[in-house]
Amino acid sequence: MKKKKFLLLQARKEKDPMILHEKLCFQKQLKYQFNQLDSLDLIRDEIQIEKLERYDAFIIGGSGDFSVATGGPWFKKVCKIVKYLYNNNKVTFASCWGFQLMAKAMGGEVKNNINQAELGTTKLWLTKQGEVDKIFKNLPLFFFCTDGA
Repeated sequence: MKKKKFLLLQARKEKDPMILHEKLCFQKQLKYQFNQLDSLDLIRDEIQIEKLERYDAFIIGGSGDFSVATGGPWFKKVCKIVKYLYNNNKVTFASCWGFQLMAKAMGGEVKNNINQAELGTTKLWLTKQGEVDKIFKNLPLFFFCTDGA
């Protein structure tokens, strides 16, 4: 069986050592060879929407230097890509910064609020919708999730 073609979408400054580290971590979890996981930078690269069609699934990674809450000149361009993925039913995993980006691009609110920051482990329960969701249905009825501020 042919492996799915994934694209890792990053948001990193040019010399950020996490560029390679993040790619290696996702590649390891996917059990892919290094050259089987492509990556582009959402902020630094010019991403052509039509070229996204060659991928089966997308990963939107983290970022140490760019804030979804405060945005920047890059924000509209990046939201356009996220909305394309959503509107075209593209399989997408959004991690950390990527999840915040997806939430805000789809109309959610992302805030920097130290008084509401959470750090630790939280017990989560599947809702009735979660029990039939194609991603979450294989999880136990309750499980623990790591929180990060």
